[in-house]
Amino acid sequence: MKDWQSISFWRRELPFAVEDIRVKAIHTGNSGSNVYRVFLSGKGSMPNSVIVKQTQIPNHRSIICLDDSCWQREALFYQLVGKFKPISTAKLYYCDINETEKSNLLILEDLTGSYYIPDSNYRWNSREKAAILEAYVALHSFSKHLKQSKIKIPFLAAPEYTHTTPVDLIESIRLLSNWQPANEFIDCLIETLNSIMTKLNQIHSVFKTLPTTLSYNDFYPPNIALPYGEGPAILFDFQLIGWGSALNNMLNAFGSPSFGQGREKDQLEYLKAVRFKNNTSFTLKQLIAINNILSSLYMIWVMGNYAKYFPENNRIPEWFTSIGQDLPAQYSEIAGFM
Repeated sequence: MKDWQSISFWRRELPFAVEDIRVKAIHTGNSGSNVYRVFLSGKGSMPNSVIVKQTQIPNHRSIICLDDSCWQREALFYQLVGKFKPISTAKLYYCDINETEKSNLLILEDLTGSYYIPDSNYRWNSREKAAILEAYVALHSFSKHLKQSKIKIPFLAAPEYTHTTPVDLIESIRLLSNWQPANEFIDCLIETLNSIMTKLNQIHSVFKTLPTTLSYNDFYPPNIALPYGEGPAILFDFQLIGWGSALNNMLNAFGSPSFGQGREKDQLEYLKAVRFKNNTSFTLKQLIAINNILSSLYMIWVMGNYAKYFPENNRIPEWFTSIGQDLPAQYSEIAGFM
């Protein structure tokens, strides 16, 4: 990885006459990423500060780095967006991808001043919801452009349901069965999964027929920059972006607790905005129920990998605590119509 903290790097790689920099660490992510705010000074026109994001797969793999493209996906997506300018993102000043080290370096526009980033427990107001909806509609429009252009983008993540085959789930259960913190729920989980397995082929066949769109997959209030005025929100942290159905975005984003008690209305508004087409024999309510159970099955796969990569951890992560409780009820709901 290049020595970006040297003045010679800034003078050589960026179109600014930089004479001095001041570096402030602002975030260390779970995916092997370190984020810095770099204050610039020098001659001529230049931003007061930029954001530097340095990513490298750690020796002890991160839980979200479950595929070989994760480490480079964000950098490649920023380059793709820079080429077509289809959605509002932070401006990309510099990008370096090191295949040997499996690392990348991004230098991005610092949105401070025009945008604000909420904390993890934030609840959106109506203006902010509209800004987020506008960003997701733009992402959907970009999806259509990519498909029409027949541009091959191999670095995008595969749909979540592709990780929920019988082989995936059986292996996940094996891993969880050998992990002490899972002892309290594993028997109930196995019983429910055995029932779900009988319907899994039918569930997958339904989702294979749904139209695909770009699925952000990492909706989290601190991953979203909101404008102080009008205009779309800006998404960042694209390490998990991939293909999915509009139902993925509906659940992952507009089903988030940050949308509050009335989020069912926001979910339907999103589906209407992207003109979601239900080309199956199921009702929308039934499709949503199937999508919910697929999301839980995907999290079981993620949790199995968590047990594999972090066997020494002795407690269940907060984001998994509800899966064991939700899955039986989710199965009961789809069993009524499948």
